Formats: sequence, C-alpha cells, structure tokens
Amino acid sequence: MKKNQVSWWLAFALLLASLSLQSQENKSASNPQNATVESKSLNWDNISLTGEGVKLIVIKQSLKNSIGISTGFPLLNPQNKQLQYSDISNAFSKQEYAEQLLEKLDGEFMIGSLSGETATQTKLKGKSSIVPGIQYGFQLFKFLRLRASGAFFRNEWSGEFPVLVFPNEQNPSSMPTSLQGEIRGYTSGLYLQTGVSVLLAKGMIKPFVSAAVQANIPFNSKLQAFISDIAIPIEVENETVDFSPVAGAGAQINILKTGFLDLEFSFARPNGAKFIPSVGASAGLRF
Repeated sequence: MKKNQVSWWLAFALLLASLSLQSQENKSASNPQNATVESKSLNWDNISLTGEGVKLIVIKQSLKNSIGISTGFPLLNPQNKQLQYSDISNAFSKQEYAEQLLEKLDGEFMIGSLSGETATQTKLKGKSSIVPGIQYGFQLFKFLRLRASGAFFRNEWSGEFPVLVFPNEQNPSSMPTSLQGEIRGYTSGLYLQTGVSVLLAKGMIKPFVSAAVQANIPFNSKLQAFISDIAIPIEVENETVDFSPVAGAGAQINILKTGFLDLEFSFARPNGAKFIPSVGASAGLRF
C-alpha cells in the first residue's frame, strides 16, 4: 500500500472516533439520568425535613383498648322474699338469746299476735343500691367492640313480724302484750359480665346495642331478727352462683382525643329473680 493511502485511512479513522465521542457527550448532556453517579455516601444530617416539597407521613393511633370506671343504678328493687315464722322461733330458742329476751321482756314470748291470725310467714321487701365497678373494652372491628366488666352489688331485705309477750308469774293478772319484731338482711357479691357492643354509627357520638352474659356471684349473706334491740342471727340457705342474659342499648361519646363516656340502658336478671332494668354510666380512657 502506498504511503499516501495509509495516511488517508488513518485520518478517516481519527475522524470517526472524534464523531463517536462527541455523540456520547451530547447524549449525556440531554439526559442527566444517564450521567455518571458519584459513589459518595449520603449524609442524612444535611437533609432538610421542612420547606416546600417535603411530605411527612402521620401515623394515627389506633386506640383499640379502653378501660374505665362504671356505675349502675337499678330502676327496680330485687324480688321480695318470704321467711317462715318457724325459722325465727328456732333462732330465738337458743339458750343464749332466750335468756336475754326473758330478762328484757320480763316474761315469756312467742311469735304471733293477739288477733288470732294464722299467718306462718312474713314478707321481706327488697331494696337495691348503686352498683360500682370497672370495665375493659377492645375494638375488634370498626363496628364491633368486645367488653368485660366487674361490679360490686349489695341487695338488702327488711320486714316485720308480731311477737306476743306473756307476763311472768309475779304478775299473773297482767294481760299479754304484743310488739313488732324486725328482720334485716343483705346479700353482697359480684356481677361479672362479658359480651359485645355493635356500633350503629360513626362520629363523636356512637349509638350502640349490646348483648352479654352475666355471672351473679354472691359471697356474703346475713339475716338478723331484732326484738327490743337484741339482734339474733337467722340461718338461711346461701345463694348460689347463677347466670343471666343481659341486653342493652346506649351511646358512646368520645371526649377529646382519648377520653370516652358510655351511657346505657339494660335489662338483667340477678340471682334468679325477675328481669330488672337499670341505667349505667362509665367513663375512662382509650389507648
């Protein structure tokens, strides 16, 4: 090959190489994403979290749990009870009490009246009281809440019975006299409930309906007869644990961010008695 031809071929190759380099530089300038990334470590301390274009993700607190104190107000008294005169007489017949009554009444006595009534039992009227307690809730779904609660109850009973007093032998001409004895007693224990509430709406005030099972657990019972200020205990059968369905409706009111107030009207059947309506209120915190 001649020397001139070699020179021309070298010049042509240099021209092609120059054009190729220029084309690559133009592509890099027109598309910055394809530019070479410097392998430097990212300094998080220099990144600004404020200003335009900065978005912060806010994570909302779920507040699925709740705990609070509660108060119940029964609208009816517990069912009345009947006490046999024979149970009262058996309590009076014990020597330690009989001697006290003989001295106090100055004569013999018996359960009954001068009118000749043949009654064999007396009625004890029931009286309910405020039911304080605590409750826990768990929001299983947006519309469904599980509930568990415990409350202390005390039901009281009272009644009267006739007492006939015969004068002692030192005063045989005296006529028998009658007076009224008194019966007072109570039963205390726990109401344990577990159930669900179905929320019917969203918002600050949420109406709901509820259903539960209640265990009535009496742990202390006492019954006494009183004659002339002398107290005599009467033995009665202890009440046993039983269970009752509970149904109710009310509203849950959210207060500020984590507080709540529940108002509820419900029906329950305590200790095998009739169904008793009650109103209740509970307040506490959600977390």
